[in-house]
Amino acid sequence: MLTALSLSRSEPAGRVQRASILLRYHVGETVSEIARRLASGNLVSYRFIA
Repeated sequence: MLTALSLSRSEPAGRVQRASILLRYHVGETVSEIARRLASGNLVSYRFIA
């Protein structure tokens, strides 16, 4: 479900970003790597993971 959501073009951008962050964290990326790859701040990534 998260995979489909992270690729969605019809869902709100925040939900898509959150799904992408959670998927990347699940496969072992660090919060800093996720933030850099998605061009978001560490705070955004930490907020969704915590």
